Amino acid sequence: MSTSQHSNGVSNSNSELQHFEYKLPRLFLVFLRWAGFVEESDRNFKSKFIWIFFYVIQLLASAFMVTVVFLQRQVLEKMLVSVTSLACNQAIWHCMRYKRKTLTAVLQKMQLNHLPLSKLTISFSIFVILCMPIIILILRVYLEHSVFWRYSLGQLIEYFVLHLIIPNCIFFLADFLLPCLVTLLYCSLCFRCSKFINNLTNEIENISPQQFGPCVQFDILKRKSKVDDVLEDLENIFSKPSLFLIMLNFVTCVYHLGTMLVVSWGYRHIIIESLFYSAVHFICVTAVFWSAGSVPVALNKLNRFFYRKAHSRLLLVCNTSEGRKLKRELVEKPEFVLTGCDVIVYRRSSILAFVGTLLTYSIITMDIKDKNH
Repeated sequence: MSTSQHSNGVSNSNSELQHFEYKLPRLFLVFLRWAGFVEESDRNFKSKFIWIFFYVIQLLASAFMVTVVFLQRQVLEKMLVSVTSLACNQAIWHCMRYKRKTLTAVLQKMQLNHLPLSKLTISFSIFVILCMPIIILILRVYLEHSVFWRYSLGQLIEYFVLHLIIPNCIFFLADFLLPCLVTLLYCSLCFRCSKFINNLTNEIENISPQQFGPCVQFDILKRKSKVDDVLEDLENIFSKPSLFLIMLNFVTCVYHLGTMLVVSWGYRHIIIESLFYSAVHFICVTAVFWSAGSVPVALNKLNRFFYRKAHSRLLLVCNTSEGRKLKRELVEKPEFVLTGCDVIVYRRSSILAFVGTLLTYSIITMDIKDKNH
């Protein structure tokens, strides 16, 4: 390979490295600071006050929901779901808070540049999450509009404020906001790593065997080591929070599906609300499995293309020693898979297992509700 070709390869490598760096939307970074998940949250008194205030509000909302459930003497399943939700939310927050330095370092590695499509997608997702209280409010107004004629104007305003707006906002802060945004952060970082790995694979595919010499192979391995470091950091940061996310969404989804299956159509407002909540929690779990599962898929594809191109190069130059060590370095490396504390392995095939488990426990919950009634 000529000097000019090698210099072009190096310049392409530098360009590719720039694409790896990633910038989150400003609104998302504000949430991370307010939640206390990055080091900037402890920069001064104002920053500390904001994340402490945010945490107290979220904690009070969760405690209020649990208290209401117990005071209303609701069924045991509802009490267990509320307590589980409160415990998982607090566990997620404390795990993310404890790993704030590592998360800050990962975000700094990905912050110098951005992909407009990714930024637009994340911004739209945040908009949808923040609109959930409004969606739930509109849904409840539509389902309960038949009872409004019973109230005077003053009573109607009181009903809207005390029975619809305030409970929806509290429920949103207690059960939806933190899990949804942490899920979005985890998924966006996983997809960005997968995108970088796929870019490396495409580069290998477009290089001819003649150009795929030891220097190019070493350059690819060097760049891949950067994303390997990020993946190790992601496993370190999100291993525990992601497990609590799965637990929270699974338990809540099972409860709402069981409720939806046992309630008669005369209570269609309960059925539609349960369907909405089940869909949101199911999407969160599926997003975790799909995004984290994209990492081993991308790595396996990179290994195959690297091995195939190196093998073609070997047959072409008839030099058995050239690049053998580099090829072995990539191909023989253990497969990396993101996990939830090594309890749950995040692969895309796990989605089917999750659906089967979800349906099984939903039917069990339905049987329990039938016996109680």
